[in-house]
Amino acid sequence: MARELDATLDHGEAHPAASCIGESNKVSFLDQVIQPIYNTLSKEAARNNNGKAAHSAWRNYDDFNEYFWSPACFELSWPMRPNSPFLREPIGRKRTGKSTFVEHRTFLHLYRSFHRMWIFLIVMFQGLTIIAFNDGKLNLNTFKTLLSIGPTYAILKFLECCLDVLLMFGAYSTARGMAISRLVIRFFWGGLSSVFITYVYIKLMDERIGNSSNSMYYRLYLLVVGIYAAIRVVFALMLKFPACHSLSEKSDHPFFQFFKWIYEERYFVGRGLYEKPMDYIRYVSYWLVIFACKFTFTYFLQASCDA
Repeated sequence: MARELDATLDHGEAHPAASCIGESNKVSFLDQVIQPIYNTLSKEAARNNNGKAAHSAWRNYDDFNEYFWSPACFELSWPMRPNSPFLREPIGRKRTGKSTFVEHRTFLHLYRSFHRMWIFLIVMFQGLTIIAFNDGKLNLNTFKTLLSIGPTYAILKFLECCLDVLLMFGAYSTARGMAISRLVIRFFWGGLSSVFITYVYIKLMDERIGNSSNSMYYRLYLLVVGIYAAIRVVFALMLKFPACHSLSEKSDHPFFQFFKWIYEERYFVGRGLYEKPMDYIRYVSYWLVIFACKFTFTYFLQASCDA
């Protein structure tokens, strides 16, 4: 197509491209390009059973749109091949390959779509409840019990990875290899980290009777949780804080780019856009005040009264 356009511009007179001339010598972009895509999209829309069919059973507008945002669209060739898999009309009950995402109708989305909020609320509720049931005393015994937040957080993050894998079914055959690799890496990393952190904490609680801060598992647990938390904080600052975010976008080091990719996939929309540092600080400060008031009320008028 590009070569034909370049040749047309080189001529002094405009002539129709040979690839746009139909069987009846009629030149029409509508017939050669728009109509084949429309016919396929229309046949797919007829399979949705008035919106009641499963999202994985038919291709909608988003699937067609995302196809042209990927290198796979060049498989259509030029002139467009009518026997291309993309233009193939659905036959019978055969499932059609999706682009990169399948919208499953399930209540699991209540957790997956708002996992940060659920994790934050569950962890804070656990911490406030432990403090309340220890009469507000922050001694070594209470601190060791508070460390149970680590396994809770790791297990909830692993649950998020499991839902990512589960809700991706129906799009594995057409999804990008890098997207699938990221799911697999996050799944195994989440599983191994949650098992290891939980195991070390159980061993720590076995030594709780001694009430000593010099046990091996106590120091190992603090080291593991400290490193894990530090990595999360560093990458959160680099990807969220405006000044650090602008610097991280300029780094092309493979090691750094790999961990950035694991932490947050490089989406096209909105990538590289960030607000001013002072606007971000005011935004964070506002929510810190809101959460401080919320959890103060939760502790003194809910958790401590029930305890």
